[in-house]
Amino acid sequence: MRIIFVSSGQYPNGGAATNRHLAYAKGLIELGHEVEFILLDEQKWTKHEILEKGIKFSCVSEGTKNKLSKIAKLKLFFVTIAKANKIILSANQKERISLILLDTRVEILIPLLNNARKLGIKVFHERTEYPFVYGGKTFIGKIGLYIYLKFILQKFDGIYVINNALKKYFSELTKNKIEIIVINMIVDSSRFEIVKNKSNDSFKKITYCGSIEGDKDGIPILLEAFSIVAKEFPSIQLQLITASRNQNTRQELLVRAQELGMSDKVCLQGPLLRDEIPRVLCDSDFLVLARPDNVQAEGGFPSKLGEYLATGNPVIITNVGEVNLFLNDGLNAFIAEPNSAEKFANKLLEALLSKKADQIGIEGRKLVYKEFNYLHQSKILADFFEKHV
Repeated sequence: MRIIFVSSGQYPNGGAATNRHLAYAKGLIELGHEVEFILLDEQKWTKHEILEKGIKFSCVSEGTKNKLSKIAKLKLFFVTIAKANKIILSANQKERISLILLDTRVEILIPLLNNARKLGIKVFHERTEYPFVYGGKTFIGKIGLYIYLKFILQKFDGIYVINNALKKYFSELTKNKIEIIVINMIVDSSRFEIVKNKSNDSFKKITYCGSIEGDKDGIPILLEAFSIVAKEFPSIQLQLITASRNQNTRQELLVRAQELGMSDKVCLQGPLLRDEIPRVLCDSDFLVLARPDNVQAEGGFPSKLGEYLATGNPVIITNVGEVNLFLNDGLNAFIAEPNSAEKFANKLLEALLSKKADQIGIEGRKLVYKEFNYLHQSKILADFFEKHV
C-alpha cells in the first residue's frame, strides 16, 4: 500500500502524536508499505522536503503564521491546502495512492476529504481523545464541532481509536455504519534499548515527561505528593521534562515548588529533542504520572506510559481510563487511586521501599513488547486498511 499522512504537527521532533505516527510509519514500512507525510504547518527544518529513516516529509506551508495578520493567515491557509491537494493529485497520477490518513482539524478535513473522494482515494481517521475535550470551547469551535460530528465523520472509510470508550462513542455517532477499531498505545521500543546510567543508591531520580499546563496530567497532585515523600526521602529529586515554552506556566510551577519547600529538589527541563528523551527516561529511577480521573482520561490513553514502561524502570501511575486492562498493581506497575496527593505519595513511598521494584519494572517492559510493540500494532492497522482498500 502507498499511505500518505496529512498532519499539522511537527516532525520528526514533536509531541505524543508525532511519536505515535512515526512508530506506525516505521512498522508499516517494515511490513512492506510506502509511507509519506504532507505537513501543513511550518516546520523547524527549512527545506520543503526531507527524508528521515525512509519516510519522505513534505512541508507545504510558507511563512510564519505568528507574524501575519488574520487576513494573511486565512490566505496562507487556502494556499497551504491547495498545495497539499496538488501534491496528492500529482503523487496519485504517478503511482496510485492507497489511502490517506487525515488530521483532526475540522478546517482541513473538508477540502482534503473532498479532494480524496474525487480521486477515488480511501480516507481514514485517527482519534485519541473525545473531540469535545478541546473543540467546542468558543462559538466558532462549537460550530466546527457540530459540523465535524454531524457531517464529516460519516465520510471516512474507517476510524481507529486508542481505547474502547472512544470506540463506543464514535460507533454510536456513526450508527455503526463505519468500522471502528482500537489501536492501543504504540511504542517504538528500540528507542529505549540503551545502556542505563543510573544514579547512586542514596540518590533517586523521579521523572515525569509531558505537559505541565492545566491538570491533564495532574502536575499539582504530583508536586504535592512529592513534597510528602521528600520529607522521608531527602535525597530524591523530581525531574519534570516538558516541551512547554510558556514562561508564565514554567514560573508558576517553580513558585509552587518553592511554596512546598522543595525548590532545590525540583528540576524543570526541556524542550528536548525526540532522540534525547529515551536517555533521560532510562537514566531515571522511577517514572511517574498522576493523571486525574476525568473525561479526558476516560477517552484517552497516555502515550507516555508506553515509553515509561519501555525503559524497564518502575512506573507509578494512577488508575484512570483503561489502564487497569493492561497493568496490575504490584505486578508490572505501582498503581494509585486518582485525585489524591496523599494516595499517590503512599504509592510512591511503596515503590521506593519495595525490594521488587526492579522486577516490576522488568515486567512492565515485557508488556510493551507483548502488547504495545510498534510492529504488532502496525500489523493490526495494516490489516484494517487492507480490508477496506
